[in-house]
Amino acid sequence: MESVAAGMKAHMAVIEKHIHFNSPPGSNGEVDFYNVMKKLLPNQSGVTLPAFELGDYVILEYSWEHQNVYSIDELAAVGFIQNNGSKEVLQSANSSDELFPAIYDNDVEVTMVDNVSLTNCNGTIQPQVTIRNNGSSALTSVDIKYSLNGEEPVVYSWTGNLDFLESETVMLDESTFAVELQNTLEVVLENPNGESDEYMLNNMRELTIESAPQGDPTMVLYMILDDNPEEITWEVTNYEGDVLYEGGPYSTPGQTILEQLVFESTNCYTFTIYDEGGDGLSQGGSIAFGYGTTYLINEVDFGSKAEAQFRIEFTGVNDIGFSSDLNVYPNPVVGQATIAFSLEKEVNVGLEIYNSLGEVVYMENKRVYGPGAHQMQIRQGTLRPGLYYVKMEMEDSSYTSKLIVQ
Repeated sequence: MESVAAGMKAHMAVIEKHIHFNSPPGSNGEVDFYNVMKKLLPNQSGVTLPAFELGDYVILEYSWEHQNVYSIDELAAVGFIQNNGSKEVLQSANSSDELFPAIYDNDVEVTMVDNVSLTNCNGTIQPQVTIRNNGSSALTSVDIKYSLNGEEPVVYSWTGNLDFLESETVMLDESTFAVELQNTLEVVLENPNGESDEYMLNNMRELTIESAPQGDPTMVLYMILDDNPEEITWEVTNYEGDVLYEGGPYSTPGQTILEQLVFESTNCYTFTIYDEGGDGLSQGGSIAFGYGTTYLINEVDFGSKAEAQFRIEFTGVNDIGFSSDLNVYPNPVVGQATIAFSLEKEVNVGLEIYNSLGEVVYMENKRVYGPGAHQMQIRQGTLRPGLYYVKMEMEDSSYTSKLIVQ
């Protein structure tokens, strides 16, 4: 086979080759079970592979925290390449204790680029790059270059000693750049051991960094902790690096964390969540950070860190004609909630109420309100007991308040 089309899936199944019970665990009398699957890595969807030409290769590396294993000595892995459409398996293999040989002498790969917010408004970046030696010769030096938007690259000359398949994570120098609507970060490895790399297809990674979006003066963090809550911490910082909000570590698996974060000044803010275990919230947790139905972070498998930057810009309330704070009462709601506001001039006003998952559960379409005091009524039976967010929209601005229904 000289080529393989793009889109094939790589799957890895961790199995326990033999499990023996002294007495039957079930009703059919069986005490011996063979090739019991324990885990699919990285998940049940597998990994989408690029197109392959003759001589191309890829090394996939995943780990798993053991769960429900009866004997570690019986663990093994089965890997296979499959066309998920036709279900045809193109290649498969069992795991082996013998290490496969290197294909080339000098071959270094960039396996990961992180410590990079995929939305940016502060114009600074300090990538963290993981390199792996795929060559038979020990890797003692390599040039790590990175550039933004095609400008002059920053060069970091790494030295060390990595044997075949050993990796190291390198924190590169900080750099500044002019933030565009869409930005491209390119990381390239060159000159391993002062020689030409013999396999160039794994030397480069690109990331797209969007200009940070305009956030809402009230941002919401909704998180369900996983099985390792003591590993989770988070913080929100401004452009100057001041910590405005923070949380964790926690102690209760499965606990729901709901935080309403209010911002009162124009700035570039960064939300960062950390996991000491390096597997994010993938052990049964979830996260949503954003406002309304806009999520800046909602991926659970973020490794040791995930971050997102967002802008808050205030253009002046008086230009809109909103003359007093949004007032929701009584709160908690008993019978009927009243939403009160005042206007200095005629404005189009709309209302949305979100639940803690960011879903719209109630809406008043925009209509014209004149100058003066106004009220909207929401009957208790309209909303189930829980925490909600009332968002009032006026032209290009919005105002948010928390609402509790008993």
